[in-house]
Amino acid sequence: MFRPEEAAAEILALETHLDEELRRAEALERRAEEAEDGYKTEKLVTQKLHDELTRERNTINELLNRMEAMELEARAVEEEHRKEQRKFQRELEEAHAEIEEERATRLQHMFLITRSTMDQEKAAKEVAQMRESLKMSEDDVDTLMKNLD
Repeated sequence: MFRPEEAAAEILALETHLDEELRRAEALERRAEEAEDGYKTEKLVTQKLHDELTRERNTINELLNRMEAMELEARAVEEEHRKEQRKFQRELEEAHAEIEEERATRLQHMFLITRSTMDQEKAAKEVAQMRESLKMSEDDVDTLMKNLD
C-alpha cells in the first residue's frame, strides 16, 4: 500500500540526490567553463607565440638574406681585387721587360760607342804615324833637294 511517509522520505532522498547531482553538474559546468577559458587563453598565448615566432623567422630570414648579399658583395670585391692584382702583375712584368729591353739596347749602344771610340783612337794613331812617316819623307825630300842644289 501506499504510505505517505515512505513516499515523502523517498521524495526527500530523491531531492537530496538531485541537489547533489545539480551541484555536481554545476561544478562540472564551472570546470568546463574554466577549461574553455583556459583553452581560449592557451589559444591566445599560442597565437601570440606563433606570431612572435613568425616575426623572429622573418627577421632571421632577412638577416640571412643580408648576410648572403654581403657575402656576394665580398666575393665580387675579392674577384675585382684579384683582377686588379693580375692587371698590376702584367703591367709590372711589361715594365720589367721594357726596362730589360732598354738596358740591353743601352749596353749595345755603349758597346758600339766603345768600339767606335777604340776604332777612332786606332785610326787616329795610324794617321799620326802616317803623318810622322810623311814628315820624315818631306824632310828627306828637302834634304835631297838641298843636296841636289
